[in-house]
Amino acid sequence: MNKTVLDKLKTYIYGFDVLEIDVFPAEGDPNSFDFIDREEDEVIASANFDEEGLANFSTYNDEESQTGSLKRDVLINKAYTFIDEFYPRDFSETLCLSALIDMDDFTMIVFNQKDKKFGLELPNSGVSFSIMPNGVISHVERDYHKVEVIYPKSCITAEKAKKLFLKELRLVPVIAKYDKDTYVNGDNRYYFVYEIEDYVMEVGADGKLQTIEMFGVERQQYAGEVCLSDPADLYTLAGLTEDHMKIYESKTKKGRIEVWSKKTKQELAVENAELAEIQLAIPDTVKLLFNQDGGLLRLLSEDHNSNATVITAEQALKKANEVISGEYTKNKSTFQLLQGDAELHHYTNEGQSEIYAYRFCYHRFEQGIKVQNAEIAIEICAKTGSLLRVETDQVIFADLSMLNIQQSITIEEAAETYKKGLSMELSWVKDLENGMYSLAFVPSFPQTRGHIRCINATSGEPWIIDTSCMEEFE
Repeated sequence: MNKTVLDKLKTYIYGFDVLEIDVFPAEGDPNSFDFIDREEDEVIASANFDEEGLANFSTYNDEESQTGSLKRDVLINKAYTFIDEFYPRDFSETLCLSALIDMDDFTMIVFNQKDKKFGLELPNSGVSFSIMPNGVISHVERDYHKVEVIYPKSCITAEKAKKLFLKELRLVPVIAKYDKDTYVNGDNRYYFVYEIEDYVMEVGADGKLQTIEMFGVERQQYAGEVCLSDPADLYTLAGLTEDHMKIYESKTKKGRIEVWSKKTKQELAVENAELAEIQLAIPDTVKLLFNQDGGLLRLLSEDHNSNATVITAEQALKKANEVISGEYTKNKSTFQLLQGDAELHHYTNEGQSEIYAYRFCYHRFEQGIKVQNAEIAIEICAKTGSLLRVETDQVIFADLSMLNIQQSITIEEAAETYKKGLSMELSWVKDLENGMYSLAFVPSFPQTRGHIRCINATSGEPWIIDTSCMEEFE
């Protein structure tokens, strides 16, 4: 690797003398390099190269580097300077400023190429930057220089594309949160709305529809309301016995964490910080996270022994239903089981596949209406029948008993509101498998800028995605 390039990158590492920074190839990857602070012997930055040069660069900044308030034009110029310094001219001269996104803690600046015939932007064809408020570049990501576009022999009109798109339009009645961080005029309250189902992703220049099913995503279907069994003790379902000890308990912003094990903390050789991290799996432990009202948010078990007998899916489902009965029916909600193959497999050393767990996903319904983003995922160990994982969306515990389910607007009327705001924009779409670009029409909403995602079923108000943090450039 060119030593001059690595030396230049040192100058972009904030708060360190370039003479005190050593550079070494990363272990196991000759194309990656770590930048080491000689005094502290710590990695302070890293870079990765490919056949086209610098692919990405990251600096690991402290909180001090986040302070500052440089203007947007200064940040953009810093990105341009980096591009001119590290990328060849035949690439840099094709880049156009695409977007500037305010991410609160940093600003993301995106550059892309455009095709020569239509002058349309080619997504994921350039360089993106993450820049701290004081101008420190914390991350650079470059896509491959060379792009291959497929120009169609003919192209349908935008009007025809809109008709094809709307033919598959489906609005689904749901209960959803009008989130302040997501929607224009959001108030964080729950409403009965019609949600626009994501099914058609784009309409090809030839009129062919690209749907979520082509990307391996199926429309959700439910097996009907869950027949709940008698509730069982959570700790028993998790496989805890009288031999287990509570080795850690703590209250945090996330909730109350409990950790159980047959071994002491000293025998496990772990620190409190490791025990407190609910997502960190530690052998021979069972971790539980409860919210402030005692509702189960997470369970993570690494305390199970393999037996020769594998339980059936029906037996595992009975266990999962017992968890639902015992932990999630206090607010009178009903649940429906998402259809799908429950078996989870892994491969043995001999290369054979075997079942290690069953996974069941439940969705909350209120007054017969699906609640958006309210899912419980439960994994049952196939060898022991005990709980392996529980992951619960916070909305599961929201009190929606007083929600007004009044349908003043029909689905047909809501669809008309959506249709009036919808336009179809001709754009280049990148195939992530082969990297080639093809022309397609994608939904856009020029009148509102942000996409319409829902229509209030009572007032008819459209819920519009807030894009005020993003500035786009032609």
